Amino acid sequence: MDDKRQVQEALNRALSGLRENPLLAQRIIAETKGEKKTMRTSCRIKGWIIALALILAMTGTAYAAFSSQVAEFFGRHWGGDMEEWLREGKVVQVGESVTVADVSFTLDEVIYRNRGLYGVGTVRALNENDILVPEEYVEDLDFFAMNEDAQALARQARETGKRLICPEVRFSQVSVDGGSMMTIGCVGYYDVRNEDGSVTFSFEAEDGYALEEGETYQAVLHLYVQQVNDQGLIQHDSRQTLEWTVAFAPTVMPDAPQATEKAGQEPVQQGGYEIVAGAVYQETGTMPVYKATETVFTDRVDPAWFNQTGIAEEPYAGGFVFNDHARLDMGAQALYYQEYTDELYDYNTRERTHGNPDVKPNLMPKPALSYAIASMAGDIHFGYDYVKGLDISLEKTELSHLSLAQAQEQAEALLEKLGLKGYACAYALDMSLERIQSLAAPCCAFWYEGDWPASNGPRPDYSQATDADEGYYLFYTLEGIDDLSDGRHQISLFINARGIVSANIVNWYDRGEALYTPDSLITPQKAVERLYEEIAHARYGDTVRRVQRVALTYSAVRADNKADGMVLVPVWQVAYLEGEHDGDDYCGWAEFNAVNGALIDAIFQ
Repeated sequence: MDDKRQVQEALNRALSGLRENPLLAQRIIAETKGEKKTMRTSCRIKGWIIALALILAMTGTAYAAFSSQVAEFFGRHWGGDMEEWLREGKVVQVGESVTVADVSFTLDEVIYRNRGLYGVGTVRALNENDILVPEEYVEDLDFFAMNEDAQALARQARETGKRLICPEVRFSQVSVDGGSMMTIGCVGYYDVRNEDGSVTFSFEAEDGYALEEGETYQAVLHLYVQQVNDQGLIQHDSRQTLEWTVAFAPTVMPDAPQATEKAGQEPVQQGGYEIVAGAVYQETGTMPVYKATETVFTDRVDPAWFNQTGIAEEPYAGGFVFNDHARLDMGAQALYYQEYTDELYDYNTRERTHGNPDVKPNLMPKPALSYAIASMAGDIHFGYDYVKGLDISLEKTELSHLSLAQAQEQAEALLEKLGLKGYACAYALDMSLERIQSLAAPCCAFWYEGDWPASNGPRPDYSQATDADEGYYLFYTLEGIDDLSDGRHQISLFINARGIVSANIVNWYDRGEALYTPDSLITPQKAVERLYEEIAHARYGDTVRRVQRVALTYSAVRADNKADGMVLVPVWQVAYLEGEHDGDDYCGWAEFNAVNGALIDAIFQ
């Protein structure tokens, strides 16, 4: 249902400036307040969400009773390999039901497998005047208009006077063995309508941080019931909701097959990779474990830390608009600050000129030049295609009106105000006037030219830049390790002579007191061995062509005693080239708890 490479690309794009939609941050913040997600597959990063579209053109049918309903359902829709893989997991037949607005929701069965929960359930209308419509039918009005089953239901509603009802199930949070609730990172959904009029819903929740193996689980599901008109349009004012917490304890399936290793995996690589670790580890061979508490920026952030021009409008849900048109969007664990002009642009212009002339205008504030320069710097850092092959590195520690030391001083003063500990600068880049102008043409060609350019936004005029627009792009991570991160502790800032003009700050957990220091950590060599062990029976059969780097940083995980909450533990992040042929530069990654060697998360899960 989901591809972690798409997730990582989306994450990189988000942190490089949220180019696609300057108001995306507002929608992200709204999602954290329980509003409806509009994509069938989503990746939720605590306090913000990156939504990814997945088109599933499949016709649903009822499934027969079987020893594992989940394995059979997923196998039917995603292939026999998926079914066999799920049969190696732990299963529980739940059977618990709740009712929302005369609609019954039953969670039938759940399988746990490799830091993922996979479930199916049944939705039934208790009112004979209601007709259930799967969400797939109503996500796209064009699809609703062309789909024969959807049109048959619409005709039935018109002829009988019955109501079309769309039920939705959203997997939100999970607790393991009585530990704290954590929001799930990646969740996919697929629903089908059955011949008896019921709807089968399914979910695939994957999250290495939140879904470690345990004996008992509590899942929070958000349920929605809403009416749909005969054109397929959801009537949002009819929505009724319920937050449903379900407890279950999966066990090994009867006669479950043994997990099989992938054939042909090469021997463990011995050396030849970079080892990156800070001074504390180099001196002592260990690092402390810290208490971790959930970040709540909304309780402690002063907007004047970002902009002193004053608030131009009443604060909207999750953010502020300043007198100079800059915006600060804020959720519990994420902050986005960008500068805009007083002009508006139509975000739907591209769609209107490429086959949909009737689409309505969607007016948005035009990003300022500082926004465009900061986004270009993010492109460089994350290695977008138009900069690949170019030797772009830090050249100048002194610009016309600002030094690198002054920029870092401002950045770290902000981090101190925000209460963010443990961060170090992982990457710095000078955006001189010469660099801005030399990259303007390839940048614009990549984002704004061609039959279907990458961005809907207005093309920046980099020729208007002056030496006053020069600045430094700074990227901060825990322990200052670049390239690899869990995505939950990353900060990118752009600072020019006027101060911090662009900020993308994601921090799930604050670092608290040191709880203890292990006598030793597993070695980087052991982390590489663990990579080969885990990949041998992974769901996605990567091949490790070459391990590139093993880096030591921190990640938030549940404490050993899960009732004790969360801790920040040292983590070995292993980066490797995958695939069998030289020239393919696909980079895989896996993260291992450096205290006990447990796999936390990996791209192949």
